[in-house]
Amino acid sequence: MSNPYLTATKPDPVDWHELTPCRDDPDAWFPDAAKDAADAILVCRVCPFRRECAQEALDTGATYGVWAGVLLDPKTIKANRRRLKRTAR
Repeated sequence: MSNPYLTATKPDPVDWHELTPCRDDPDAWFPDAAKDAADAILVCRVCPFRRECAQEALDTGATYGVWAGVLLDPKTIKANRRRLKRTAR
């Protein structure tokens, strides 16, 4: 007879994405115009997952959207990537 405690697997840890305030309305973080990003940026400023979000944007090479309170768009990508790197530390 096998021992179930020896063969049981640990449950997966909770994915931080499931706990973020942006999970309910992801479209708000990918605005059509920069002026429409203000609300998303405000929500990000108080989000406890800013570091994880900034790191994900850097890891995936994100070039568009609001990530960790930083608006990425083709015009500002270089300057804002530096801001993401500081946030990810």
